[in-house]
Amino acid sequence: MAKSAAPLLLIFLLLIFCAPASTVTHDTPGSSFGLNTKDAIVLSEKLGSVIDPDIRARYNLFPDLSFTIGESVDTAVLFIEARFYHLGKGGYIVRLVTTKGTYQAQNTGAKAVAILQDYFISYDSIIYYNKTWFEKKWGIVDYDILGQPITIDEVEKLTKPNPRMKYGGLGAMIVGAVLGGFTGYTVATWTTMFGGCLGGTGGSADTSNNSVLVPTLTCAGLGAVPGAAAMVTAEILKKKYDKAIQQIKRNRMPYSIK
Repeated sequence: MAKSAAPLLLIFLLLIFCAPASTVTHDTPGSSFGLNTKDAIVLSEKLGSVIDPDIRARYNLFPDLSFTIGESVDTAVLFIEARFYHLGKGGYIVRLVTTKGTYQAQNTGAKAVAILQDYFISYDSIIYYNKTWFEKKWGIVDYDILGQPITIDEVEKLTKPNPRMKYGGLGAMIVGAVLGGFTGYTVATWTTMFGGCLGGTGGSADTSNNSVLVPTLTCAGLGAVPGAAAMVTAEILKKKYDKAIQQIKRNRMPYSIK
C-alpha cells in the first residue's frame, strides 16, 4: 500500500511546485508597485492612456525632468513613457519611465483627473487663445515640478483652519462650559446647603451669592479650555499662501521606485 501511494504523493508535490510557475504572467507597464493597467486613466479617446515622447512634445508635458539626475539638462532624451492611474477621490498617480529609472508622484487634488482629461480635450483652444481661461475655469494658481496644476482648493485646505478641528473645538468648548458650569453649580449648591444644615439655617441656600456663582463660572471656564485649545491649534496649524504652495510642491515631488 505504501509503495502504491508513493507515485501519487510525488505527483501531488510536483503539482504544488509547478502550479505557481504556470500561472505567472509577464509584467506590463504599471502592473507592479500596486498599480495595474486597468486602473490607467484614459486621457482621451484618441490618445488612450500612454504618453509617449511624441505626445509629450505635442502637449508640452513634463517640461522639467532634472530631478532624475539632480541638475538642469536637456531632458528630452530622458523620457520614455508616462501613465496616469486613478488614486481615489479624484486624485491620480503619475508614473514616468526614463532612461535614468522609473519615478512616481501623486496628486491628491479632488479635481485632478477632471482637469487632466479636460486639458487634452481643450488643448487646441488653450493654444489658440491662451491658458488663462483654462486656469480660471479650474481655479489653477500654480504648477508643480512636473507641470501639473495646483488649484486654489488645495491651497485653501492648508491656508484655512481645519474645519473639523475648528468647529469640533467650538462644540467641545460649549459642551465643556455647560457641563463644567452645571457640575460647579451642583457641587457649590450642595455644599452651601450642607453648610446651611450644619449651621442650623434649615438647609436653605442662597444660590445667587459668590459661594455658588464663582465655582459655577470657574468650572464652566475649565470645561471650555480643551475645546478652546483645539480652536487655537486649528488656527496655528494653518499655513500662509506661499508656504501652502511650497508644501504642495514638496508633497508632489517624484520619487524613484526602481
